[in-house]
Amino acid sequence: MSGRHPTCLVEVGRTQRGEVMGNQLLDLGKAPGVIYWTYVQKAGKWQGCDWPTAFGVNKVDLNGLRLSQATVLGKATSGSEADDWRAAAEWLAQVERDAKLAEAKAAKSAELAEAGRLTEAIWLAEEACVIEGRYHASLVWQPLREAIATALAEEQRGSIARTQQRLPSPTRNWPMSV
Repeated sequence: MSGRHPTCLVEVGRTQRGEVMGNQLLDLGKAPGVIYWTYVQKAGKWQGCDWPTAFGVNKVDLNGLRLSQATVLGKATSGSEADDWRAAAEWLAQVERDAKLAEAKAAKSAELAEAGRLTEAIWLAEEACVIEGRYHASLVWQPLREAIATALAEEQRGSIARTQQRLPSPTRNWPMSV
């Protein structure tokens, strides 16, 4: 399977993390920034269950297992263990879908941030963190959100400073009282 995700710069089946976004920036003649590199460092890090579990009656550990592996185990076992593995396969499918969705939101967030659309970017980065936060506390996409938040704060500070420079001084240009 190959091709570009329709709403972001995530390449399905890409060989290198951040490859598509990097190519897009190069096409624009723009050097990748901190936000881009933060995205690249985190892309592909969360793909599914990457924490210990005790799933089902038999308390199976799904840590590191993929949907395809749980499906095979559901077919290879019987009884309550097979039931656990089939249920685990359904749950892992949802985790994997959410991991892909979070990464897509993170990619679009980084793309928007690199284009200077920081307010939109922070919302998408926060959405990626919320999706991921349903599963574990150590969030892969938190550093991206923090990098965008820092850039947004710097932009807002710069905007305030520029506005203050344009305001007239309170000691000048005041009407004289009679």
